[in-house]
Amino acid sequence: MRMRGVQFLAGILCAAVFLAAGQTPVTPPAESHTDCGGNFTGSSGELLSPQWPQDYDNNASCVYHIAAQPRYFLTLSVNAFSTADAEDVLTIYNGMSAGPPDTIIGSYSGHMLGAGDVINSTGNQLYLTFTSDAVNGTGGFNITYRAQPVPAVACPDPGSPDYGSRVGGDFRPGSTVQFSCDDGYTLYGNASLTCTDGSWDARLPTCKAECGGNITNATSGVILSPGYPDRYTANLSCTWSLSAPEGTLLQLMFNNFSLEDGKDFLYANDENRPDDQPETTLTGSTVPANWLSWTNNVVLQLVTGADAGMGGFSLAYESIPKTFCRDPGPILHGVSTSAEVLYSAGQSVSYSCDAGYQLLGNTTLTCLQGRQRIWDAAPPVCYAPCGGNLTSAYGTIVSPTHDPDNAVSRDCYWQVHVDDSSSVIIMFNSFQLRESDAYLTIFDGGDIAAAPLANFSSTAASADVYSTDSQVLFLFHHGATDSYGNFSLTYFAQKKHCPDPGTVNNSQRSGDDFSVRSSVNYTCDKGYDLEGQGTIVCKPGNPPTWDYPKPRCVLVKECDDPGTPENGQRDSDDFSVGASVSYSCPQGYQLTGETTLTCRRSPGSRPKWDYQRPVCEEVPIQLCHDPAFLHYGTYTPRTHHYFVGSVVTFSCDSGYMLKGNTTLVCIMGDSRLAKPRWSNAYPTCEKAQVKTSSASSGGNAALGVSLFVVLALLGVGGVVAYKWRHKILELLQKTKTNNTPPSFDNPMYEVPANNPDDGPSVEQSAEA
Repeated sequence: MRMRGVQFLAGILCAAVFLAAGQTPVTPPAESHTDCGGNFTGSSGELLSPQWPQDYDNNASCVYHIAAQPRYFLTLSVNAFSTADAEDVLTIYNGMSAGPPDTIIGSYSGHMLGAGDVINSTGNQLYLTFTSDAVNGTGGFNITYRAQPVPAVACPDPGSPDYGSRVGGDFRPGSTVQFSCDDGYTLYGNASLTCTDGSWDARLPTCKAECGGNITNATSGVILSPGYPDRYTANLSCTWSLSAPEGTLLQLMFNNFSLEDGKDFLYANDENRPDDQPETTLTGSTVPANWLSWTNNVVLQLVTGADAGMGGFSLAYESIPKTFCRDPGPILHGVSTSAEVLYSAGQSVSYSCDAGYQLLGNTTLTCLQGRQRIWDAAPPVCYAPCGGNLTSAYGTIVSPTHDPDNAVSRDCYWQVHVDDSSSVIIMFNSFQLRESDAYLTIFDGGDIAAAPLANFSSTAASADVYSTDSQVLFLFHHGATDSYGNFSLTYFAQKKHCPDPGTVNNSQRSGDDFSVRSSVNYTCDKGYDLEGQGTIVCKPGNPPTWDYPKPRCVLVKECDDPGTPENGQRDSDDFSVGASVSYSCPQGYQLTGETTLTCRRSPGSRPKWDYQRPVCEEVPIQLCHDPAFLHYGTYTPRTHHYFVGSVVTFSCDSGYMLKGNTTLVCIMGDSRLAKPRWSNAYPTCEKAQVKTSSASSGGNAALGVSLFVVLALLGVGGVVAYKWRHKILELLQKTKTNNTPPSFDNPMYEVPANNPDDGPSVEQSAEA
């Protein structure tokens, strides 16, 4: 519709041409009209654009409202649809008015709808609006509507609640489904739903983990933190009371546990626990071990702080008969074979201490027979001694256990003696001393007269330490308190030398010392490249090893990348021996150097290119003159930059014949100082000797004059009129039987005499 002004102008031009030819334009048929919008209540009908089937008017604003009976829905079938542009729009809504955006079915313009398209409503009413802009429209629409009864359907699948399940899969009217929650969750809402008139009689219930509860006859079950598995909230105080049958105990088994460490707590205690069994307090993110009560009545309490909660916990409980020994539990700095919560008579549990610690007490405990099942001894204790003599090839030393009977500072000595053919490497697992006068000194020998290897104090991080002998002495000094901190180190014997790494073909090796921290260097012969590390170092270990495998020297099979000259091109990326690469420069540059390089190898040397890479040097721009204007003909390409080597092709208008060469080539002059020139003289276009009837000539002349007059009347513009004037006169010229040129003069179209050297100047171009 935005092009209608241009179309109108073109129409006048066409009319002028018809008139010149003696023809009369066709008159359009009479217009017909239809209503703009309306209310429709029938079971079917037609929605028509204004004036259908004629074009609709501008500034249209039509509203169509269709209302069917209840329990019916509406179907729109498109018979025809087209509008002039995107400003003329038909919009369809569900309902009786233009409601919120979610009621819009669609907005259509242009050819967005086609014959046969179908649009369905979701209810028994449709609301349509049609608007057009201020420019007359073209086309319109014809749409048939029908009201159809809504078929009887079953209820949709109600789903299942999160953390719950459903019984029943029949969703027909009158059917019922039941819901239940997983262990630890409480059902909120209706436990059953009934399908009525295509929908359920109530909402889907939910399952929720509650804050606390009273559980009687607690034989087995699950307890969850509030909202689990979502985060619990702040400022909670939830209490669960569990009562198991008489003669049983309650065992708690944790599946997940995540409370904010030191701020949120879960407390577990017995109603009548023994005085020596304190209340159990749990916090942090470590999943607790199984917990066993002393009675059949247990209280759990969750208390949270003001911060946002974490993941919470999930635990299972079950009642256990009392005729078992309870798990004796773990020991500090040691491990046990305990894997059960309850043990029958005769079952045993064994203990061992971590490296660097010694065990005091019984290594194995056994559950005794009797009315009350008990262990035959107390669990042992693991302690770290103050000093010792160590002769194994591997060992661990840890800071000594505090002696409560010793109220003064003390010195602890550990003497390590490994095989005489080895040295000692010391690696720290941890090191943190808090007292200012606590320190650890390591001597390179068996007594304090040996040279110190290292001295560590405070929280200084410690690197690995290496001895030069087979003996090492450790001295640890600390004060009278037990707050001096802790450390843990591991030592092991290592052979004093690395094995001979060997030689590498086509190389030289330097370095014959293979002791720890010594190095060996490899250098490849000419014509070979090193693969791997050229220098390898003997690193400490058990036994010592080289830090890298020995390298390889491989024959070089290609030249280095020769590169590409600036402003130039290369034709190949093959740099292997015997391959060649060629170079070229673009127009305006000349190549200096060899055009082709070949990769060659000399015996005992690396492959090299036989010449240096050439360069592309810029040269002054050398141009031939523009061929200028050709009467009754043209040439290609048209540009003001005809470089040496450019080719121009000439052709004549219809009725003219080319005299001379069809193509000219821009070539260099006869000498280096001569300017570029065209290879031949410019051709000309001469009138073909063909007779033309006077009737045709008169008709063409009349048509030309008509076109000229129309263009002048329309005021197309001086430039366009001028060009049409030239064409019209040329048309008149073709009606003549002789070769007389046109009768008007225009210096812009003058062509100078051909010059075989320089050609016409650019200023004489025919471009207007």
